[in-house]
Amino acid sequence: MNRFKVLAGNHDEDGTVYSKGQVVETPRDLDKMFVNKFERLGKASKDKKKKKGKRKPKIKVAVPKVSALAGRGKDVTSQFASVEKEGLKVFKRGAYYHVYDGSDEAPSLAALNESALKKAGVEEFVTAHLEE
Repeated sequence: MNRFKVLAGNHDEDGTVYSKGQVVETPRDLDKMFVNKFERLGKASKDKKKKKGKRKPKIKVAVPKVSALAGRGKDVTSQFASVEKEGLKVFKRGAYYHVYDGSDEAPSLAALNESALKKAGVEEFVTAHLEE
């Protein structure tokens, strides 16, 4: 839609009469159709008005710090008494379990088990790992 200011006389646009000084919004090029009667003001700014009126407020969201170990999954070490005694940690991702060195000094990002374990295989893996 184009915006035009009426410079002289009156103008009837879709049943509405506009007088000198009023602004008409129309898809037609009134300044070309009626020379010296309209001043082109540009495009209608309905979309801009809507955007200005409906701006979403900026919301600051506190994002928790994620450690490098967060990708391990859920810590389920407490479900395995023998693992906890040995200072190891067990994490569950989906349906599988992974055993890690439980040292807080230099936590390993790689699991001790090369392949994913089912719950029943965790105790067996730990026993075999400790025998090595």
